Amino acid sequence: MVLTSAVSRVIATEGTDAILPCSPSTRENLEKEWFDWKKVGQGGETLHNVFSYDETGARYEHYIDPILKDRSEENVQGAASKPYVTILEETKDWSLLQCEVHGASPKPLLQWKDSSGNILPADEPQVSERGGSYDVILNATVKTTGRYHCVATQEETKHQTNPTHIFVSLGGASTARVGVVLLFSLLLSSSLYL
Repeated sequence: MVLTSAVSRVIATEGTDAILPCSPSTRENLEKEWFDWKKVGQGGETLHNVFSYDETGARYEHYIDPILKDRSEENVQGAASKPYVTILEETKDWSLLQCEVHGASPKPLLQWKDSSGNILPADEPQVSERGGSYDVILNATVKTTGRYHCVATQEETKHQTNPTHIFVSLGGASTARVGVVLLFSLLLSSSLYL
């Protein structure tokens, strides 16, 4: 038996609960029937499964995956904190970047990405576990100037940190060398006026 009810509009913001209405127009016993909620796609053409319920098997099915988002402000226990990033070593040709997350549960997946969002090749993560909480360190070597960021993701809790960015400048004059040249120029120009 298939029951069709009038289309109802349910609006909910991400991360909140929504009540899916079900008001059949018949007086039949619906105790052992299948209930199926669908979402109308853009333009009203495509139907996407959202939730199904079958009382006979007590079967619940959710079809729309929750979106990964930063849940650290929601005080989700074990949510990975924003990663700490640093440059461990550098030459004029490369920089060794490090990303660290401490005290996360479940174990987070760390990824280095470039400014276009491409995942960078990285070393094997260094993982330590203490009482069900994980400390994870991920290193990656970059060979081009640019902005890079590290993200921690915990799929089980649908938590993903906001990225922590770092800028790498390769192949140019180092900051220290520029500072020495600037200081020398200032001293030279001031001595001309003496």
